[in-house]
Amino acid sequence: MTRPLPLASLVVVLLATAGARTVPAGVSAAEEPVTAQAFVSSLGLGALDLREVDRRGSLTRSLPVSDGREIATAGVVKLQVPPAFYIDQLKDIVGFKRSEAVLQIGTFSNPARMEDVAGLTLPPDDLTGLRDCRVHSCPVQLSRTAIAQFAERVQWNGAAAEGANAVMRQVLVDLVNEYRTSGGSGLMEYHDRRHPLSAATEFKAMVADPPTHLHKFPSLYRHILNFPSSPAAGVDDLIYWSQEKVGLERVISVTHLAFAPVNSPPVVTAVGSRQIYGSHYFDASLGLTLLLQDATVGKEACYLLYINRSRINALGGVFGAVKRGVVRSRTRSAVAEHLTHARTMVERRYAETRTAASTPQPRRAATAGP
Repeated sequence: MTRPLPLASLVVVLLATAGARTVPAGVSAAEEPVTAQAFVSSLGLGALDLREVDRRGSLTRSLPVSDGREIATAGVVKLQVPPAFYIDQLKDIVGFKRSEAVLQIGTFSNPARMEDVAGLTLPPDDLTGLRDCRVHSCPVQLSRTAIAQFAERVQWNGAAAEGANAVMRQVLVDLVNEYRTSGGSGLMEYHDRRHPLSAATEFKAMVADPPTHLHKFPSLYRHILNFPSSPAAGVDDLIYWSQEKVGLERVISVTHLAFAPVNSPPVVTAVGSRQIYGSHYFDASLGLTLLLQDATVGKEACYLLYINRSRINALGGVFGAVKRGVVRSRTRSAVAEHLTHARTMVERRYAETRTAASTPQPRRAATAGP
């Protein structure tokens, strides 16, 4: 059973999850090019006025949802970098996410190995709570099998931290390898709570409910939803783990990123993210990032459109409606700050790259032969 999440921390939860898209139908030579604004409006996001983005730097909007546990937010920012440069930075996920809030992070090999998670350690509160973890009553989201492993393999009266860390690392390695083989059916059914919850079933239900922006990209939709049985051509997959501060909590998560090149203006590149494990709060999460480029921005700039949908178990209960109202408002501001930070970082790195490339290298003095 997940510990209660402070209301102010719910906004941070939504930003802790940060996928791939596929290609919409191409534009024929006889058709007028679709502008970035027209494409954004076609997604039902006409309230995101790109002219206003040019003036304000970024723009965010809350989106309607049908499930009370869900928060959906869209945001857009203009980047003064080519789309390919942003994607290169994102693929270096360890460097891209480096911040004070990200305590530990790493990527998984294929197949996943224990060496991939050697730097992962359980937060102190989780370590304490796992001592008394039982099915239907556990402070960490875990499957029935994982709960049994902590009970059977950890010497809680001895070197508990070392043993518990080893179990958690093995649980995540096994999870990733099972996901790569079996897809959603290999994900956990969480038994930390009174009523078990299937991560795969929850994700499918969320994606099926409006707003269903992922359906605009059918190949990516199949790639993400049916992974690994419906691979989309040209898509690069990356799975990483992280431990991040979420208010007073530390959350361990595993995320699947899918990168898809798109040749259908104004969409240049699409990235999708699917949470495949979260130690606290998240029942399901899906992120969609689109890089848009049209004649108004040129080749050295682009718009970054970000859409996130997350189902959070902390939004239920008697005060769920009050929490949702507050969180939606705060999330809009927090997402704007998140996008602004991303813009500042990639534009700084791009400027540094261009400066280094244009700096003449000193010539070496010629040396006489033997």
